[in-house]
Amino acid sequence: MANYTIEMLGDRALVLYFRQKIDLSIHHQVMSVVQQLETKPLSKQTSIIPAYASLTILFSQSLSAAELKKIKKTLAGLRTKKIKSSEMKTTLVELPVSYGGANGPDLVEVARVHGLSENEVIAQHSKPTYDVYQIGFTPGFPYLGGLPESLRTPRHKTPRLKVSAGSVGIGDAQTGVYTVDGPGGWQIIGKIEIPLFDPNKNPPALLRAGMKVKFKPKQIDLNADVGESYHEAKVGNDEGLIPLVNTVNIACGFHGGDPETMKRAIKLALEHRVQIGAHPSFQDLKNFGRVELIVKPALLEKQIREQLSTLSKELKKQKATIHHVKLHGALYHHVNHNPASTRVILKAIKSLCPEAKIVGLPHSPFLIAAEKLGFSTVREAFVDRRYRKDGSLVPRNEKRAIIDDPQECAEQARSIAVEQQVKTIDGKVIPLIADTLCIHGDHPQSKEIAIAIRKELENAHYQLASFL
Repeated sequence: MANYTIEMLGDRALVLYFRQKIDLSIHHQVMSVVQQLETKPLSKQTSIIPAYASLTILFSQSLSAAELKKIKKTLAGLRTKKIKSSEMKTTLVELPVSYGGANGPDLVEVARVHGLSENEVIAQHSKPTYDVYQIGFTPGFPYLGGLPESLRTPRHKTPRLKVSAGSVGIGDAQTGVYTVDGPGGWQIIGKIEIPLFDPNKNPPALLRAGMKVKFKPKQIDLNADVGESYHEAKVGNDEGLIPLVNTVNIACGFHGGDPETMKRAIKLALEHRVQIGAHPSFQDLKNFGRVELIVKPALLEKQIREQLSTLSKELKKQKATIHHVKLHGALYHHVNHNPASTRVILKAIKSLCPEAKIVGLPHSPFLIAAEKLGFSTVREAFVDRRYRKDGSLVPRNEKRAIIDDPQECAEQARSIAVEQQVKTIDGKVIPLIADTLCIHGDHPQSKEIAIAIRKELENAHYQLASFL
C-alpha cells in the first residue's frame, strides 16, 4: 500500500504527497516511485518532478475521469520501500571547491559559530556524500541532504543582493550550490568552477534529484627533482625534501644519480608514500644536463631506454614501478622545438612504461604529442623560477631567473594554485594552470621552500596531494 496521498494539480498534473518531513527515508520513498515511473511511464505522462516530500507528475493532455481512476489505481499499487544502495540508479558527481577567502566569505563566521577551525569546517563539509533531494529556488539549484549536524548554521538575517554562480552555501540543515547570479541568504563557504546550469545544454541542469554529490577541496601536487648526487658530488637535501613533497622525479644516472643515490631516494620515497617518477636527461654529467646537446634520434632513444631501465630495475627490487616521466633540464625544453626527439622519447616510454604519466609545460608541443599517443599528461609549473610573458621560463643564465627567497617561492606557488596565474619577470600577470608545482632539488633552500609552500597553501585552504 502506497504511503502517500494523491491530489490533482489543475487538469494535467497530479501531486503525490508523502509524509511532510525532510528526511532521507522520505527521499528514498520519493525516488523509489520516480524510478518505477521512469521504467514504466503512465499513460500521457510527460515528466516527473521530485521534491523533498512530494512528486509532481505532468501529463500531455487533460485526464478523463476513467483515465484518472486508472492512474490513481496504478499509483496506489507502487512500492515505496527504502531503496538499497545497490538498487539505487544514481550518479555521483564530484565538485572541486575553493574554500574560504573571497570564494567563501562566510567560512570564518561558520567556523566561529561552531567553535571549529576553518580547516575543520572544510574537512567536515567535504567528508559526506550528499543526496540531491530536489532542484529549485533558481534554475538547477540543488538542495543537498546529509550536512553534518555540527555544521548546521542559520541563514543570514539580511540576504545578500548578489551571490555569484558557483557559490557553495549552508542554509540551516542543508547545503547547496548557487547556479546563477542572484540574491541569497545562505552562508557562503566556497565556490566551484563547474557550471551547474546552462540553458544551451540538454538537459540544462547538471544535477537532478536522486543524484549524489561529493565536494572535493581543490588540491595540487608538489614535486621535486631528487636523487641527483653523483658519488662524491653531493646535490640537494633528499632526506629533508622528500618527506615534504607528494611526488619525486629521480635522476637516472645521466646528469646525476649513481646507483646508491637512486636506491636511497627510492627508499625515502616509499617510506613517506611519495609517488616515484623517472627524470631522464641528456648524457651530460659535466653540465648537470642543463646544456642542450645535438643527439641523433636513434641514439637519444637508446639513452632514454637505458635511463628508464636503470631506474625500473631499482624500483622492481622494492616492488615499485615508474609512476611518471619528467624530462630534465635542457632536454625538458629541447623536445618542445624538436619533434624528432619527441617522437623517439615517447616511443621509448611507451615501450618500457606505457602506463606512466608524462609531466611537462602546460600546452607544450611535448604534452600535446603525448596526449595524441594516449598518455595521461600532467601540467607543471615552477615555484623557484621566474616566467616570461609568453609563459616560458627565464633562462638560468639571465639575471633574476632563479627565485632565492623561500617566501617568494611560496607566494608564487599560491598564485599559481589558487589564482591560476603568475607574475612575470617584467611585472605582468599571465594565466597559468598547473596540476603540479616543482621545486628543484639542487636549490640551496629546497627544504625551506617546501616548508613555506605547505604553510602558504594550508593557509589558503588548498590541499597538497599527488596526481594519480
